[in-house]
Amino acid sequence: MADDDDDDICSNPFFVALQSTNRALLSEAAAKGALLCVPKAGSCQVEAMIQQDYRSYAILQSPFFVGMYDSLDGRQVASLI
Repeated sequence: MADDDDDDICSNPFFVALQSTNRALLSEAAAKGALLCVPKAGSCQVEAMIQQDYRSYAILQSPFFVGMYDSLDGRQVASLI
């Protein structure tokens, strides 16, 4: 593993904030089998995020379209890979 904290999810500011302030969202995402997209450290201002912002990072595979996902905040997300 690189020395850079970006590779360590346990020190990622987004993930740390999610664990400490949004346990209900983590439980909901786990219960629904959602994927959690964790942004690279420093790429978003965690201090300015509200609950709804975090919901956009939990996604479920679309039952209708290949490569499409639905976030827990109701947005559709396309896979670029």
